[in-house]
Amino acid sequence: MKKRILTILLVLVLLVGSLPAGAISGDYDRNARECAVLLYNYGLLDGSGTLADGTVDFSLERPMTRGEAITMVVRLTGGKEDALSGGYSHPFTDVDSWGDPYVGYAYAMGISNGVSATSFGFKNYISQAEYLTLMLRGMGYDWVDWRDPYTTATQADLLEGRDYDRVDTFLRKDMALLSYGLLNTMVVGADTTLYGVLEEKGVLIYRELPTPNPTPTPTVTP
Repeated sequence: MKKRILTILLVLVLLVGSLPAGAISGDYDRNARECAVLLYNYGLLDGSGTLADGTVDFSLERPMTRGEAITMVVRLTGGKEDALSGGYSHPFTDVDSWGDPYVGYAYAMGISNGVSATSFGFKNYISQAEYLTLMLRGMGYDWVDWRDPYTTATQADLLEGRDYDRVDTFLRKDMALLSYGLLNTMVVGADTTLYGVLEEKGVLIYRELPTPNPTPTPTVTP
């Protein structure tokens, strides 16, 4: 079983950086779905719930909120376990209970402040530039300018047209593509990619995507 998992992970490693290359083609939605599934396989994305047939609901056509974004940033930078066990606090009054550990961790690590002294903007929609800023900051790019994170993204070898495409409304499918592209990006001071950092921390897992529940066979009454 362990050998099988390692083999599958090796295949996934080889895929990192290749799937997003076609993201700007007519297959954008399909690639976004595949990236979301791979992030789920790694244990980095849980989705937004479960559909009626038992499969994961990634809600890829829905705009991304700041609460969802900071959760992904913490998970993608390997801070999930520390966030859940570290007892971090924050001064914001608009954070849902499930997001408290992630917001507290991000606040303590200097990854994100709120939109005011007491508001995080937890349910506000987030832009692509804001998400990219948070991710790069979490990967050690402290000099990133939130007004133009794309310059720093280019320095990090995250290229527009290969790893992401700029969008006006940042949907969860855009998050999936961008997040997947970031796995192949170098982390400051680590001399390895984000995927390498996560692998070294031992936070990557492999889990199968749940299969749809079988359709019940209708009972025929004579």
